[in-house]
Amino acid sequence: MTVRYHQRGGQRIVPDYVCQRAGIAQAQPPCQRIPGAALDRAVADLLLKRVTPEAIALVVTLQGELVQRAEDAQRLRHLQVERAQYEADVAQRRSLRVDPDNRLVAQVLEAEWNAKLRELAAAQEAEAHFRQTDAQTVSPQDQQRLGEIPERMAQFWRQPQTSDRDRKRMARLLIDDVTLLSAEHIVAHIRFKGGANQTIQVPLPLPFAQSRLTAPQTLEVMQQVLHDVTDAQAAEQLNALGYRTCTGLPFEATHVAQ
Repeated sequence: MTVRYHQRGGQRIVPDYVCQRAGIAQAQPPCQRIPGAALDRAVADLLLKRVTPEAIALVVTLQGELVQRAEDAQRLRHLQVERAQYEADVAQRRSLRVDPDNRLVAQVLEAEWNAKLRELAAAQEAEAHFRQTDAQTVSPQDQQRLGEIPERMAQFWRQPQTSDRDRKRMARLLIDDVTLLSAEHIVAHIRFKGGANQTIQVPLPLPFAQSRLTAPQTLEVMQQVLHDVTDAQAAEQLNALGYRTCTGLPFEATHVAQ
């Protein structure tokens, strides 16, 4: 699925997710279109809930276990190097002690020595390679910085100055992909980095005509207020009471009149 953006109210950027492979290949209509505003908010809330101090502490603990396992494996690999070195030294001494006139035996012992040298080189290469890729110990300073991630991430995500582009980059650090299905609800199967999976359901937004209706409770209050005041005064009282229009805007006289 691809993403399309459009403006709502002249300001807010709203995404839609569209399956249009058949449209690109065969000029057919999109087979599925899913409104993305509520879906994006749900995924964002899920990310902020998943990145918690407890989750970070668990990661640090698991990292410590991985380091211990890596050290154990490194000791085994070093023992393999020592054994290969010993066998290569033995093969060398045997090859050097043989009578040069006994060419057949000399060739066999020399081939055995070369084979042991190749095994030694392979063991040394494996030890060097895995030493570079083994898990590293998390220092106390790194642990402190890791502990600050949940709060700093939430602050960064919720700041109005943070762009959607930066939020996307942050989401890509945590999520591999999302599979979307649209039925009675929007079903999102989320696959996180590392292989964890979670499925969430998001209610489908109301049809456009219904979404533009003023809430019945707001209408009741408006009717009561209009017995004694003008449209403009009614708008002021509704705003003071915390009521908003169907699009979330403060009331004006024109809204009340409509």
